Amino acid sequence: MMNEGHGGANALGQAGCRKGIPVSVHVSPKRFRDEDARRQGAEEDACMCFDQAALRTQLDAAEALGITHFNTFANFDVRWSQGEQEPIAEYLAAYLRAHPAMQMSSFHYVGSVYEEDPCFRELALDQMVQAARLFGPCHPGCFVMHPGVFGEGRFKANLLRYRTAVERHGRAAVMEEVAAGIRVFADEAARFGARIAVENLYGGRVYSSMDELVELVERVDRDNVGYCLDIGHAHADSVDIPLAIHRLGNKIYELHVHDNRGTDEHLPVGFGIIDWVPIIRALHEVGYAGTAAFEFFQWPGEGRSEGMGHAAALWKSLERLACEGYSYFSYL
Repeated sequence: MMNEGHGGANALGQAGCRKGIPVSVHVSPKRFRDEDARRQGAEEDACMCFDQAALRTQLDAAEALGITHFNTFANFDVRWSQGEQEPIAEYLAAYLRAHPAMQMSSFHYVGSVYEEDPCFRELALDQMVQAARLFGPCHPGCFVMHPGVFGEGRFKANLLRYRTAVERHGRAAVMEEVAAGIRVFADEAARFGARIAVENLYGGRVYSSMDELVELVERVDRDNVGYCLDIGHAHADSVDIPLAIHRLGNKIYELHVHDNRGTDEHLPVGFGIIDWVPIIRALHEVGYAGTAAFEFFQWPGEGRSEGMGHAAALWKSLERLACEGYSYFSYL
């Protein structure tokens, strides 16, 4: 009998995997308004506009490749500009009715989870409800949200606001306030059969550790609230990813897939140093039923459509490797 350590069928994988994890491609409904905005590269809604034709091109390219799942978003700014989300939601709902084979695997919600000012607090809750009502008819598998958005601004501003809030009210009270907002979102999403997936972040961001994330989701205590496991973020934070998968188990509702070399680079799978085989194996072991949502946006040296094809083919190959193993004598 051949020694499995020398190229046997299960040298790198194991049999018994469930059906494959389908790929979900990221499609953007927005483009820069003009060349000046493009040169500035500012990720803010004032520099962007809804581009229906570009969105349709991305969706059609995915469908032509046999990729039937996509994920998307509608805004960059934490506080929405009135009326900008509705055309995107209406177009996507119409597209999905006309293309019943296509599915929105997730909608990435961008908005605050905690506000000190009562007026902004009400605005934040209202935006969550609006997001569920606008994009719920698109039947997303889940709404993905970042748990550490404390008002406008980026990481440092959010962390400062979080620390200030904890000093004033205490850690438990702040987490309860965040959890209460997520419950509002979850209850509205449930009306459309959708779930909420709270994403793990990295680098000391608010609620970025696995322990904090689990504590928050358990505090929310809703059946339709679970996790978005971002593999790239977890790797950047030196998380034991297969162990985390087993810990989160059947509450993993979304999987963000991108590679890196130790920092958050959003590289295509295979272009960093993440060991994907044990990760995929663990996902099959816990019965993960969602998609592999690609969160890299360009395959080097290729057009978008060709790059999507390469990325999807590589993912399927990695799944076969994880589930069936590899033998260098198999060609005989």
